[in-house]
Amino acid sequence: MSLLRAPQGITLSTSLQTIYINTSDQREHVSVMFSNIDGSVACSITACNFIDVSPNSTNPMLPANYVVQAKDAVERKKILDPGDSIAAAASANGDIFALPEVFYREPV
Repeated sequence: MSLLRAPQGITLSTSLQTIYINTSDQREHVSVMFSNIDGSVACSITACNFIDVSPNSTNPMLPANYVVQAKDAVERKKILDPGDSIAAAASANGDIFALPEVFYREPV
């Protein structure tokens, strides 16, 4: 299966940031790789939420304060309908890099 789209990733801060929004008119299968780029100490993903626009709810994709060891990564996959999004925050500014990738699309 070929990669359909890999938007530019972002370095997380301590404030909740949007990582990816499905702006298409199709259902998207999205993978998000969270990498600890600090190199020397573990860092926590304090929140990683799936925001569902219908029925307007927020659900966790990872447990709160999920620890990513130095030079390690964790991946999560989610199916997003049009308008749905993923947001996350870290325990330290600049220690976690989040890279979303769309690997499959299908009609809604």
